[in-house]
Amino acid sequence: MAGRRSSDPLSPQERANEATFGVAVRDVNTMLKAMGDLKRWEESGHLALAVVRLESVITDAEKSLTGLRRGLASAVATAEVPSDPEVPDAP
Repeated sequence: MAGRRSSDPLSPQERANEATFGVAVRDVNTMLKAMGDLKRWEESGHLALAVVRLESVITDAEKSLTGLRRGLASAVATAEVPSDPEVPDAP
């Protein structure tokens, strides 16, 4: 992907990787929000509900992260690495 211009189309694998990453980020953000809500729910007497919700969110995040790990492994396995790799300049 070194040297790719923003106007270059993404390969199907790259689109899949981006989608997988987006789902993982969304699920982790949801988990963090649920963890933040935990204290408020505890104070309002709904701790059991908070724990059940948090367990569900963690399970979803674990699945997304597993998918992300697989997607990254696939991306690395299919990546074209130049024989003389250069570190690209920051955009």
